[in-house]
Amino acid sequence: MKKRIQIYVAVAMLLVAAGQVVAKSYSTKMVPAIKYTALSLDSIADPYMMLCTHNRGNILLPVSNWGIFGSKRGGELDCETGEPAPSAMFPARSSIEYLFQGAIWIGGIIENDTIVSVGADGWIPAMGELNPCADPQCGLERRSKNPDDEYYHPDAKSDLEFVAHYSDTLYPTLPHLGVEIHQVSYSWATNRAEDFIILDFRIENRGDNKIHEAYVGIFVDGDVGEMTRAEIHEDDISGIRHEAPSPAGTGFTEQINLAWTADNDGDPDSGSFGYEFNHNSATSLTGIRVLRTPEPDNSVSFNWWVSKSNLFPSPIPLPAFLTNPEGDQNKYRSMSIVRTDFDQIFNCDHWFPSNPPPGVCESIAHGADTRYLVSTGPFDLSTGESKPFAIAFIGGERFHTDPENFRTNMVDAYDPDAFYNNLSFDDIEHNAIMAGRVYDNP
Repeated sequence: MKKRIQIYVAVAMLLVAAGQVVAKSYSTKMVPAIKYTALSLDSIADPYMMLCTHNRGNILLPVSNWGIFGSKRGGELDCETGEPAPSAMFPARSSIEYLFQGAIWIGGIIENDTIVSVGADGWIPAMGELNPCADPQCGLERRSKNPDDEYYHPDAKSDLEFVAHYSDTLYPTLPHLGVEIHQVSYSWATNRAEDFIILDFRIENRGDNKIHEAYVGIFVDGDVGEMTRAEIHEDDISGIRHEAPSPAGTGFTEQINLAWTADNDGDPDSGSFGYEFNHNSATSLTGIRVLRTPEPDNSVSFNWWVSKSNLFPSPIPLPAFLTNPEGDQNKYRSMSIVRTDFDQIFNCDHWFPSNPPPGVCESIAHGADTRYLVSTGPFDLSTGESKPFAIAFIGGERFHTDPENFRTNMVDAYDPDAFYNNLSFDDIEHNAIMAGRVYDNP
């Protein structure tokens, strides 16, 4: 079991801008930390792991310095409060959460070996393969662009940002690519940017071998619903929106390739949506948009699958693309396959439509413990070379507008087109476009 010991670290460095008689001072401060004791291999020192929450905008999203974001429904502690962290609560302080855990995956080929390093994969309760070093200086650095903020830094670009460094080389006895990741996450309190958080990565090859045919991806396990409910993970749906109308009203569309997760019906109560604590209906949705790929011509793939434990009846043999990708070979195959899956609600139309196992295709289409992966590549990384990768975690309100939509069009009858046409992607599409605008703004 992880031991959590609160350690307060403050490292101050005074810098004076060149050429100025009076300069604004600022501090590079490591936020107070919860130190996690991980498994030790060959007496390697425990990594200095930290998880801190973006809490300035309309999404409360924890980020870490070991390749994950989200808190596993409060299973990880916030670095500043020492309390269970919220996990993509949206809107902020609504008590509705949209994420169990997300994680970065990186895979590639070194000589004849296929290796994938992950922050987490969501189903194997083992130590992560991406870790910071053991020194407190490898904790999360907090920064703000606001001059009056305690964590003001002249290089900051947002109201709150966290800087992390981690690698897959802490435990040398394990197979690894030899990559180090520099991660900066940004959030804003302004109305036009409060509904998304940008995570900007730089992946560097610190090993002795060239990495061939590399891919990078973001794994997401949603679990959508009111945080006090026990079984919110069993009725999620996922899909992808490729384009969105331009907000300029020109009649043009913009490519967004937005992977999304939502509750299947918005959790209505007695035929209506409720907005009181302990019955907040989950009428919103969240998603991932890839803002920058390692190479300009890299395409973006989207694949979803369900947890085996969520299927009825059990056991039933499933196609490989509908189950957890176990092991490095299957993870790499999931990342590198050039495919965009159909939306989950159309499952019965696409998965063995002529002879599906009784009840199973409907069960999955109605909602399940769904996970998805957005990935991009390929690219090569020579020793010392680095490549960029950036995403936005985005929220959108008013996705479910009709509390009877799911029952009428998915339960009483299987009419996914009618169900889909009664959903609203307007808010999240607008926010996805705004995230792209903000990221592209120098």
